[in-house]
Amino acid sequence: MSWSITGLSCSAANCQTTRADTPLQVIARARDDRLTVFIPEPAHVHHVTAKYRHQACRGAGALHDIINTALVGVLLAPMAWLATLPLSLQFVTSMMTTLPASLLMARFGRRPVLIGGVLISSSATFTLGMAVLQKNFLLFCLGGMMLGVALGIASYYRYAAADELPNPLRPKAISYVLAGGLFAALIGPEISRRTVELVPEAIYAGCFFTAATVQLLSLFVLAGLKIKRPERTASGGRPIGVFLRMPVYIIGVLCCAVGYALMSYLMTATPLQVVNVAKLGNSANATIIQWHVTAMFLPSFFTGSLIGRFGAFRILWSGVAFYLALSLIHISEPTRPY
Repeated sequence: MSWSITGLSCSAANCQTTRADTPLQVIARARDDRLTVFIPEPAHVHHVTAKYRHQACRGAGALHDIINTALVGVLLAPMAWLATLPLSLQFVTSMMTTLPASLLMARFGRRPVLIGGVLISSSATFTLGMAVLQKNFLLFCLGGMMLGVALGIASYYRYAAADELPNPLRPKAISYVLAGGLFAALIGPEISRRTVELVPEAIYAGCFFTAATVQLLSLFVLAGLKIKRPERTASGGRPIGVFLRMPVYIIGVLCCAVGYALMSYLMTATPLQVVNVAKLGNSANATIIQWHVTAMFLPSFFTGSLIGRFGAFRILWSGVAFYLALSLIHISEPTRPY
């Protein structure tokens, strides 16, 4: 039997050799008579954990946006049906940013673009706070669009973490980075709960100003992080038409579109239902969103392993099953708004 060990030169005679600086588990893959062992480098571990910390800082500062933006929209919008316009603009801008952000990363590298995203995010939340102080709905919409740009850039953290890892380690790396959202779920709603009335006579403004400060903590994580620039081929990559003819690509896009649309709808409507309809208050709203986001990110610790074992399509179908269960719960309990 032959051995191929990533990151370690080893022959059959000295295959017992071990490395003291290996901080993660060894991942082995057998194929025919060949065994490939992937040993994560310390630099890889630092790369992933730094992305985890940044995801936590960014998520903690941004989570309050979901908790409060629709509620502020009700207070500032000239007409009630415009209350969710700032969030809608944020989601649309986020989707429109992903392609330009990718091209910028290919040209200038990931780190400068990610740092720019942090600065935009902090500026956006500060703008939202100023809009609340000035009771300016148009300025609030502008802040929402700016935050959408930052969120579109931030969606690349998971891929940046996986870039320098061998293929078998990438699903787990992505899962660990997304798990940073679990930490955000713990402290993000607390920021909202404790700062909602921080600024006198301007409810919710303190949440945005605090979040703008928290966002800047991400700069300390990114400042000392070396991220490899994505490699470009001589042809510049495949034309978009090639992807549009791939069934797996179409299915992936449709699944993401439907899943993200449903999640956005639920997280936009929930604060309005909890605070304005059920009258449960801002603290209850923060708690409900806190548990929602916890349930979003907690599976990240084992989703990578599940995908590796059962395949991506079975995991996608399990997500559909959870959506159906959610719908049945709400339909069966229409008299309980909470």
